[in-house]
Amino acid sequence: MKDFDGIDDVVSIPAAGPNQAANYTVASWIFPTRTTADLYDGIFGRSWNSLTGYGTTYYQAGPLNEQIEHFQNGVVRLTSPVGSIPPNRYCFWAVTHDGTNGRLYTARFNDRVLTLEQTTTYGDQTFENLAHSIGSAGASGEFYLGRIGMVSIFNAALSLDQLNRLMILSFAPFHKFGTTVLNGHWPLWESAAATALDHSDRGNNGTVTGTTVAEEPPWMTRYGTRVSIVTPAAAGAAVTQPYRKFYHGVGLGILQGVG
Repeated sequence: MKDFDGIDDVVSIPAAGPNQAANYTVASWIFPTRTTADLYDGIFGRSWNSLTGYGTTYYQAGPLNEQIEHFQNGVVRLTSPVGSIPPNRYCFWAVTHDGTNGRLYTARFNDRVLTLEQTTTYGDQTFENLAHSIGSAGASGEFYLGRIGMVSIFNAALSLDQLNRLMILSFAPFHKFGTTVLNGHWPLWESAAATALDHSDRGNNGTVTGTTVAEEPPWMTRYGTRVSIVTPAAAGAAVTQPYRKFYHGVGLGILQGVG
């Protein structure tokens, strides 16, 4: 996981990365560390603050906040309950849009439950052909403090069942969800300081500014059952090379009934 210092660290994603998916899912594991009230910590969003299309998802810190908020067209569209994303704890979030409704999901490591926090009907959602940022709100300079383990973008609104599977295998989501396409997947664990590799077949690598690689998350090193994951050796190549040994660690309770 990359460690963001809350000052100037950012991973810049090329404009082609999001691929203008009108219906989409964006999901990420995070470990926020800010405990005092702050305006907003930008987790993922546009690098240019236009007022159309996909917005920015923030972590709002402080004892009266500790929640996820998703902005679109300058308006807060989706908000998780206060205290739903506590600091110094691994948490998972996902924002989906199916062309009509936006939905926000959250889960905390070891709680075993991915919760649908809010469903809201709001306007057209597309990933504009603009650069995006991980760890910052881009032009507004609202930088995230803590760790981000991965960001994934799909071209469809995943269901709760599919999100449960993504949460467990989120660092290697190369299994298929029907015809759903993985438009971008940045695991953020590579040792190369200047590059955040896109492990989808899009090949839109991010440019890292100021961030460093922290330790792998606990479910990959200490817990659960070892599973062998594979990934393409290069964009478009056959799936043949070992990806990494994976320890699910999120809890057997999640695995039951999700296929």
